[in-house]
Amino acid sequence: MAPPIFEEIATRFRVTIPTVPVGPTVVDATEQAIIISLNKTWAPRTRLSRLIDRGLVRVIGTSAKDAQRKYFLAEGGPL
Repeated sequence: MAPPIFEEIATRFRVTIPTVPVGPTVVDATEQAIIISLNKTWAPRTRLSRLIDRGLVRVIGTSAKDAQRKYFLAEGGPL
């Protein structure tokens, strides 16, 4: 990122913080794996939803939007 730009205008003071990257972004192997997995999140979510609908996976959580919910194989599942 570029450094902030400080300006004094009359009796005021303004700071502009640029949000445009200055140079190339360096990504290591771990960060690349995370980025790839984030781009593929739709397929696993769809498959997980289908497994839940078929009764092969059980969801334990306080609500449908619970960020801490857990997924377990249903008893008598294929494994």
